[in-house]
Amino acid sequence: MNTITTRIDDDDRALLEWLVNQKRLNKSELVRTMLKDRLREEALDYCFQQYIQGEMTLLRIAQITGLSLIDILIHARLKKIIYQYSIEDLEQDLQTINNLV
Repeated sequence: MNTITTRIDDDDRALLEWLVNQKRLNKSELVRTMLKDRLREEALDYCFQQYIQGEMTLLRIAQITGLSLIDILIHARLKKIIYQYSIEDLEQDLQTINNLV
């Protein structure tokens, strides 16, 4: 595990201390959890923008974020992202299935 040091203002420090006390966690654990969650959300937002522009696939998003393809589909639906699945994609998937059978 790596260490990152950052500065925060007094208001953020007070809020962090309050939340640590409320959740009965140590500061490091809370900050680590919050950072992990926020990093994943930022990565998903960026990747979905790339997906909308046709620059990234849902499978690639899953690989980058470490989520399953099903989880990516759920996130896409919650974010109201329209699936970009063409007739050519369907034909390619059908061909793949036929090759497997």
